[in-house]
Amino acid sequence: MNKTWIIIKREFFARTKKKTFLLTTILLPLLLFGFYAGIIYFSVKGESEKKIAIIDQYNLLNEKLEPITGLTPVFMNNADPETLKANFEKEGFHGFLTIPADLNLDKPETISLFVKTPVGISTQERLESRINKAIERRKLELLLAADVRPERL
Repeated sequence: MNKTWIIIKREFFARTKKKTFLLTTILLPLLLFGFYAGIIYFSVKGESEKKIAIIDQYNLLNEKLEPITGLTPVFMNNADPETLKANFEKEGFHGFLTIPADLNLDKPETISLFVKTPVGISTQERLESRINKAIERRKLELLLAADVRPERL
């Protein structure tokens, strides 16, 4: 039993005193931390205040959008999407959101966001969340207008 502990002790110290063991024990966690910190930094980097134009031809948002950090909406419902696409940077916008008049609430893929440079991930998720809430509200309004009882919902 005594010889086993001597061998275990010798092997442990022989392996832990090597430079490769020390470097991987210290550097690998630092590299992983740096990698994840870089990912978080670049995903949040695009969080500066951006002004976007919103062309809501369906009147889904009713010229109201819940506040979104890093995003200032400007409603331009009478603007032509093609004209705005060509001139949105000249007019001081970072991008524009188009909600077409023939929007299908069950498949809202026709809603489009056009930006020159990508917005931050969290800003994009917050914008999508606000639009999804507006779609849910509109669907609920349509169901209640059709005299669907709340119990049936």
